[in-house]
Amino acid sequence: MVAAAIVGLVAAPSNTSAAPATVPPVVSVLAPRPAYYATDVQNFVNAYRRRAGVPPVSLSWQLNYAAVAHSKDMASRRYMSHVGSDGSNAGTRISRTGYRWWIWGENVAAGQVTASQVVWAWLHSPRHKAIMLDRRYRHMGLGRAVARDGTAYWCLVFASPM
Repeated sequence: MVAAAIVGLVAAPSNTSAAPATVPPVVSVLAPRPAYYATDVQNFVNAYRRRAGVPPVSLSWQLNYAAVAHSKDMASRRYMSHVGSDGSNAGTRISRTGYRWWIWGENVAAGQVTASQVVWAWLHSPRHKAIMLDRRYRHMGLGRAVARDGTAYWCLVFASPM
């Protein structure tokens, strides 16, 4: 349905000691575990990275945590944005997990049901594709949450440690 992308690049994280943000209650307990989708998305992303001659990314539990928190936030409020309900961006959300990054990128989407559908949507957007194929990223994390109306909200974050 809809997807959006954003990239952040800074010399140092703005806040690496902040406690994790409060996340609204789980929106749907019927959705499979995020790790299931994270592995599928990682496999698709790495296949496209390999075709482009770009090194693969590995999953980071910290980036998964940041992405899941943002997906739940979007699903609970039924909105899609790079800005969290607390005003945070992906860099702030990643830093809250303790991951010390020097670069990050984020793709968000809403409405796709499967991992292949959301990756396909991101690959058909030049900005999203550029983030997924950026050779500077070493790690990725994925979040997926389903709103009460059945809409899936996705967040894919990439980063590299300092």
